Amino acid sequence: MRKLAIIGLLLTGFAFADDVDRLITELGAKKYASRQTAQQKLVELAGTDPEAFLQRIVREYAASRDPEIRTRLREALEELVDRHIYHRPRGYLGIRMQMAIVAEVDKPAQLRIQVADVTANSAAERAGVLAGDQITGVDGKQLDMQGGLEKFTDYIRAQKPGTSVKLQLLRAQAAQEVPVVLDAMPAEVQQQLFSDVRKQQFFEEWLRDQLARVPAADGKIDKPSRGR
Repeated sequence: MRKLAIIGLLLTGFAFADDVDRLITELGAKKYASRQTAQQKLVELAGTDPEAFLQRIVREYAASRDPEIRTRLREALEELVDRHIYHRPRGYLGIRMQMAIVAEVDKPAQLRIQVADVTANSAAERAGVLAGDQITGVDGKQLDMQGGLEKFTDYIRAQKPGTSVKLQLLRAQAAQEVPVVLDAMPAEVQQQLFSDVRKQQFFEEWLRDQLARVPAADGKIDKPSRGR
């Protein structure tokens, strides 16, 4: 039975690859309707495994020399990045914080995150985090002086809602470890933090980074141009 299941998975994978190949070819079809349909179906297929699918489409974009196919692959990539990366559900603590630097005699300065306020009914409140707590690390990773506050917020936002993280904090100078099950970032907060202008910048940077990782057979890869 296990052998049959493996064969079934392999056959499914081959069929999936064939579908992708066919749809990419149809992006250059003579009929506009066929090109549109192929692009929409290509985006829909990504739902099975967005990360692997994005990598595949980036490789196809880098290799293609057909202007129509390249334009549509780029549009598909932009939609997929927006859906599965930029506007993906993000972890959310529900605290208002500020940076605090503690310097003691004969000791290196330490970065701490001062909890200024805790949002009602938030993940932080349910976990028992209090205003006045000082966060020193998360999941065993201590904050550092170089971008520690930004790294901390990026780490929390990178987690899926429902993920449990452990905050290392000081409360009345006593060290504690508090597990927190993260909420999803509220839509209004996400809209404020991730604007349409920033979204375009994010996509351009993401695509350049991905293309830089694609080995080009002829030694060169077309780089994305801004405002295309």
